[in-house]
Amino acid sequence: MILDQYGDPIKIEPKSLTTEMVTWATATGSVFDILPDPDPVLRKRGDDAKVLDALAADDQVTMAMQLRRRKVTNKGNYDYSPGQPEKGISASKGAETLCRDLTMDLAGIKLKNQFNAMLAAPFYGYSVIELYWAVDGSRLKLVAMEEKPRHWFCFDGDGRLCFLENGQKKPVPYGKFLLVQHEPTYENPYGLRLLSRCLWAVAFKRAGVEWCNRFLERYGMAFQVAKAPSSFDEKDRQKLASSLAAMVQDAVAVLPYGSEHQIVKVDSKGGSDAFISYLNFWNAVISKVVSCQTQSSEITGSTGTYASSQTHYHVLEDVAEADEQLVCDAMCDLGVIYARVNGSNEYPPVFAYEEAEDRLAQADLDKKRYDVGVRFTKAHFERQGLDADEFELVEQQDKPGAVTGGAAAEFESAEGRHQDELDVHIAAVLPDFYKANKANIRLIRQAIQDADDPEDLKDRLIGIAGQDLEQDSLFSLVETGLMEGEIFGRYASGQEGNR
Repeated sequence: MILDQYGDPIKIEPKSLTTEMVTWATATGSVFDILPDPDPVLRKRGDDAKVLDALAADDQVTMAMQLRRRKVTNKGNYDYSPGQPEKGISASKGAETLCRDLTMDLAGIKLKNQFNAMLAAPFYGYSVIELYWAVDGSRLKLVAMEEKPRHWFCFDGDGRLCFLENGQKKPVPYGKFLLVQHEPTYENPYGLRLLSRCLWAVAFKRAGVEWCNRFLERYGMAFQVAKAPSSFDEKDRQKLASSLAAMVQDAVAVLPYGSEHQIVKVDSKGGSDAFISYLNFWNAVISKVVSCQTQSSEITGSTGTYASSQTHYHVLEDVAEADEQLVCDAMCDLGVIYARVNGSNEYPPVFAYEEAEDRLAQADLDKKRYDVGVRFTKAHFERQGLDADEFELVEQQDKPGAVTGGAAAEFESAEGRHQDELDVHIAAVLPDFYKANKANIRLIRQAIQDADDPEDLKDRLIGIAGQDLEQDSLFSLVETGLMEGEIFGRYASGQEGNR
């Protein structure tokens, strides 16, 4: 007898395991004809998702959206590959034919437009792309793809996409629409909308701009001030005021005898500075929501250390990878639809981006393996995407003077000793804060290795240390680092000369 964690016997009921138990109907006691949009921001304001379109008119929102999209749409190294039962097993002829047909169909479609449509999902929650097919012999050919307005669609209680026809939901046929969702859940198939999280930030920012315009209109320009004699009545004062108002446009005025005139300038710097800070705050909020960082989208005053800016850049890279995966998932869904619509049971084509860094890493790995004695066959390079007629393998002979065998091992040993000695020197000159922080030690060590000259090294050290050190400590770090780097360089050079 098998017991559960409470010590009670486990009773298996196949019927309960093979059916869905928790649904909207069982949880709420009712069946939703149209699942309500659960977005908390829109529900609190009483708005629908159409209000999000107006947010894109804000300059900061547009810039952040474009920045995020361009990280993916500028990549052109993507392709479909035939579906495989598992890695290492070649695709079948049918899978290769299916992949070739889909690739040929997509050659006539502007995929960058489709990627832009898919990448709207993070901002609006989801995107819907209609697929247009045409009969081509014994198969259906994909001839066009077009994004459709999101507010034309809804989701039913089962989370399925439906078309709103005169306010009534209509289930869409399989293979007619490609649905792209951003972090959907069972409770919220509408997805996570980043723009709705910017709604209040844009509203407050616009209110601040309106206030600033009134402020600058009233106090940003010089005042025309006239002193009227006490003998002037109300009519004379109004006439004098009209003359001053006309002077603003014409710079010429005829004033009554006995009146005095002067131009008074108002210092509005304090008010304008406060407005700029207010504006920058909401711009930063928008950037953080849309792209999860700020420093790659705006530079205002002191933006932190070099390490901080690098951290922000890597955050944006992580966001781009997530968006890239969103596009890959959508295009793989298209591959599945293409196979099923054409009645194929073959493994569907798989869409993927090929990163340039992957090839560089593979080349570096191949070189290291070659240096230790590994020799590759043509099949190794063909699996990396090279056609057999594109290259030849030439046996490399050791060149005169080349470092081989024991000499190579001796050189690597010397290089390793130099690296160890460099670590000792770095640990000796760094403050205690950096001794306890291995990440910063790696950054500074890399800065010393990458620096072109002492001035470049100084700039790199200042960028890494930034505001984390007092000025005196910072100068001491740079001065000592430069001195120790020079001493170590001379020592290492002398060691090599003695060999």
